[in-house]
Amino acid sequence: MPVVEAAVAVQVVVMAAVMAAAQEVVMEGPPAVVTVAVTTVLQVVVMMEALPTSETVVLEPQIREQVVPELEILEQVVPELEILEQVVPELEILEPAVLIRQVQGFSQNSCQRGPTRDGWAYSLPMQIEDSAVNSTPSLFQINDLPGTISIRGGHKQLLPLMKKLLRNWHIDPTLSTIDKAPLISLEENSKGFIRRSNWLSGEKIYKHPVNAVCDFIVDLIHAYLSDKPDLLCLHCAGVEFAGGLVLFPNTYQAGKSTLVVKLAALGLRLFSDDVIPYSISKREGMALSIPPRLRIPLPNIEDNDMSNYIGTHKGPKSDRFLYCDVEEEMLAPLGEFAPIAGITILERSDEQAPRIQEADKGEVLRNVILRNFSRRSPALNILDTLYDLVGQTPCYTLTYSTPDQAAELLITKFGTKMDQATAREAQEKS
Repeated sequence: MPVVEAAVAVQVVVMAAVMAAAQEVVMEGPPAVVTVAVTTVLQVVVMMEALPTSETVVLEPQIREQVVPELEILEQVVPELEILEQVVPELEILEPAVLIRQVQGFSQNSCQRGPTRDGWAYSLPMQIEDSAVNSTPSLFQINDLPGTISIRGGHKQLLPLMKKLLRNWHIDPTLSTIDKAPLISLEENSKGFIRRSNWLSGEKIYKHPVNAVCDFIVDLIHAYLSDKPDLLCLHCAGVEFAGGLVLFPNTYQAGKSTLVVKLAALGLRLFSDDVIPYSISKREGMALSIPPRLRIPLPNIEDNDMSNYIGTHKGPKSDRFLYCDVEEEMLAPLGEFAPIAGITILERSDEQAPRIQEADKGEVLRNVILRNFSRRSPALNILDTLYDLVGQTPCYTLTYSTPDQAAELLITKFGTKMDQATAREAQEKS
């Protein structure tokens, strides 16, 4: 049965169930219980009426059995409810309902909200058809972005990648009907994966989904910061040492990501390997909770420990990139802030001896200004902020040949939180 006909059929059945419940159950069952059960069915109807033709929602048996057992009352009076599972056998029922958030009521524009009980809302599984031809785009709300994300086709490849790489981010289907173009759109067709956004002059085409999602994340960061004028956006890596973050404001292929992965392997927490939002008011850097990305081909790494770490932490991979699936505790969660303990310019050299030395602050300021790609604050405010950041922060130049050399010098200079904990324990014992 086609999805549209199936959805209509389910609506008819549910509407009949609601009317029957209103006529027969209200007088017999406990009012509170009946209210929950009837509300649950009404929500399914509302959601189905609002869904585009390429989507539908099906009540999963576990929702009735675990989340809202009161539905059994309706089933006793209206056994036709069982048809909910029989009308659309073609549709795969997905993962169990998940407790998502406390709400005061049900929003018709939020399709992730499902049955309610005691003020809590549960998510409903959603089935999205994965047809790139003549499919209706699906809209998603990611955190508090000032707009939606559109995906047309390719859901089975794109969504899992997004959820894998955007840790601590919330990607929720939305039924928003606001007449506003999505901030970013991804589409799969015969050409490949097409990316469009407010930050592109034209569309970009990718043959590999990992490459498409990788560049999608660039747009996502622009979108996330677009309505946050307090946050500058620095193209640099950030790793947490004993006194706070050490920033590495270098250009592409300067070794930032490889060094960041080495530091993660040694137990230091990562804020980012590529972009650090910097708060003008807090004077602190913020984590984006995106795993580090290594370029393919990988550099020749003679450090066996690091090679083994990369080998055991392989994430999504394409012909261009390999994401390193670092441990959850090694990646600071989205939105966490930390003070800046140092700024370090990386200089790789096979000819010079490894060393870390004080840098010329004028050169560091020029480097940091060039790495800022935020334009929401007035230029003078940005310049003043970056001038203060560099002026109040120890700045260094790190010359190195291999990641293990760089890591050893950095840990000696800045220390680690593990060192701090060990020192505190020794002090307490003494």
